[in-house]
Amino acid sequence: MRRFTLNILWIFLLMPFLGYSQDVLISDQGTVVTCSGNFYDSGGDSGNYTSNENYTITICPENSGQMVQLDFTWFSTQTNADILTIYNGDDDTAPATTYSGPDSNSPGFVAANNSSGCLTINFTSDNAASTSGWEAEISCYEPCQDITGSIDSTTPAPDADGNILVCPGGQGDVSVVGDLMIMSVEQIRGRVDCGLQGVPEDISSDRFRGLRIFDISDLRRPVQ
Repeated sequence: MRRFTLNILWIFLLMPFLGYSQDVLISDQGTVVTCSGNFYDSGGDSGNYTSNENYTITICPENSGQMVQLDFTWFSTQTNADILTIYNGDDDTAPATTYSGPDSNSPGFVAANNSSGCLTINFTSDNAASTSGWEAEISCYEPCQDITGSIDSTTPAPDADGNILVCPGGQGDVSVVGDLMIMSVEQIRGRVDCGLQGVPEDISSDRFRGLRIFDISDLRRPVQ
């Protein structure tokens, strides 16, 4: 009796750590909220679906901001007769794609991309033969945040047309030693005034070429 009691106790202690996955059949219909488990035709993991079916189910994520995704690992229906339709939304008014035929026509990997995060699936079969249907793994993901870049200020400031002039200088190799930044420039056409006309002379104080040394002790106001 003691051993039996201890075994029951261990089961209860381990329950919070045991994963639970839900098998969802399209014949369950309605709305299912889950981010795990397997999604099957009406025959489940071992049987075929039947004739004259018309089932619709919606699978939604567990948390706000998540999206449901289905990874079909097997698919087989009567070609052009038994049709699986997947809607990218929480009802059958959302954009849809249809699938039918052997495993080569499988939906593959399908992910929701809508405000509800749900996928709605409909399956219809005719009154003739039936096959093994499908199996898909259910999971959820959180889409990446949209990031929009913006520039608050620039030096130099943009002109009236919003353009920022960047001085042509070619390759610049930079080294930093203490508070000094040392930069070498190869391009012979770069000018210190950012002009575009180049420098015709071999030696000119207008040319931004050679070695430039900047005092960067104040990073906001470097001094050449």
